[in-house]
Amino acid sequence: MRASACVVAVTCGFASAVGAQALPLPAFSEIPVSPTSRPFGSRAGQIAAAGHVEREFLQSGMANVYAHGPDGLASVASPAVKYTTRFIVRMPSDPARFSGTVWLELLNPTARYDQDVLGALSLEHLLRRGDIYVGLTVKPVAARTIASQFDLKNSPKRYQDLSFPNPRPGLCEPQGLGLTSFKDSEDGLAWDIVSQAGALLRSPTGPLAGYQVQRLMASGYSQTANYLVTYINTVLPAMRRADASPVFDGYLVASRTGNWTPLNQCAPVFARDAPQQVLRDPSVPVLNINTETDVPGTAAARRPDDARFRLWEVAGAGHSSQDSRSRTTADRDFKDTPFPALSITCVNKITTFPHRYALNAAHGALDRWVRDRTPPAVVERMALRDGNIQRDQHGNAVGGVRLPAIEAPLAEYQGSNKFAGQGANFCFLLGSESPFSPEKLAALYPTAEVYRQRVAAAADWARQRGVLEPEDAKEIIDAAAQR
Repeated sequence: MRASACVVAVTCGFASAVGAQALPLPAFSEIPVSPTSRPFGSRAGQIAAAGHVEREFLQSGMANVYAHGPDGLASVASPAVKYTTRFIVRMPSDPARFSGTVWLELLNPTARYDQDVLGALSLEHLLRRGDIYVGLTVKPVAARTIASQFDLKNSPKRYQDLSFPNPRPGLCEPQGLGLTSFKDSEDGLAWDIVSQAGALLRSPTGPLAGYQVQRLMASGYSQTANYLVTYINTVLPAMRRADASPVFDGYLVASRTGNWTPLNQCAPVFARDAPQQVLRDPSVPVLNINTETDVPGTAAARRPDDARFRLWEVAGAGHSSQDSRSRTTADRDFKDTPFPALSITCVNKITTFPHRYALNAAHGALDRWVRDRTPPAVVERMALRDGNIQRDQHGNAVGGVRLPAIEAPLAEYQGSNKFAGQGANFCFLLGSESPFSPEKLAALYPTAEVYRQRVAAAADWARQRGVLEPEDAKEIIDAAAQR
């Protein structure tokens, strides 16, 4: 099935450098699934028991490459570059079970392939709510990797049409040349691709036809959280639908690292303390949730909470963890291909801190904020001194979102780890965990019942504050009862 392009238009009314323009709907077509051709990153088997189905689509259209105008906002540098990307949809099979909320995640390309970090960590939350999840490929390196490596296992090939061409390949030597960026492709096509994907998901003739989309959220984790900062601050002031309403109803900016994503791959990168790093008001709710790992690097970009902004900093959480690593599909998808396995050896134990509970709460809080205009909790920021996180008597962070694992701790959690000299050096992103000694545990919790009571009280407190979903509070309490 293929929908015609430019059936419905979205008005992009830049009052600044870009000028008013029409953003057309892109074309889309479903990629069939067969025993010999399956999507990269598929979770069809995981979601089937919950009554959800998975579909994959190509999205094709014309995107501008932007540069900074005199006012700092986006100005068209190269217009109408033809692109093709892909997105994967996980949705209730019965439209009657659909909650009305769609989450569009900009898939994370840091490992040079797509990772559905939020879609994986909050999978159970999204399924039990009946939300629709969409994962969008936004960076050429990820498209290149799955087309050249994963497609070796597909017949017919799924991703040979993916294309992010560079209209000015001789303009510069982009950062990461030959590894994460390339002269023949352009990273800066992402902004119109994201906007057009949002418009397409809202269209009554689009891939979600038959589902009553009431709320559309954009989300990103780590590198793609940085994408959203650039999008909100620089491109978003132009993006409006035909009725002048925003493309997205809310933004979940998760684990931003304080690294500005350049507007195009030849554009400058702003320093972490530059004013461009501070999120502007996008006129819709934004929830920025960062891990302990991210806090020192983003402290300069902190801004006050207000009627449309919340910053949550999660004490104890690592940017990456055993949980997020165990949920990746990469080992399965790249098995029997030449693509190298990601091997990481760190000095300390990689954290098992349950960061997904905070992410679930962030999804729930942003949804309620948009749906019911119920604002999320205002949470104390983590305490910093001379750029370092302050720690309590157990070695855990002071302040921030405090889940039961911090309020009734069994270990000391740090947001970073140390590289052991083997595999890729991602240890600085992997939290570490140092379990308490038996003697300390006995002093803290003289009996199992004392521990269970402490956990239950912490879970109830976090649930009442809105930083823990009720289902997760029950799960935590039940798990404590089994110890």
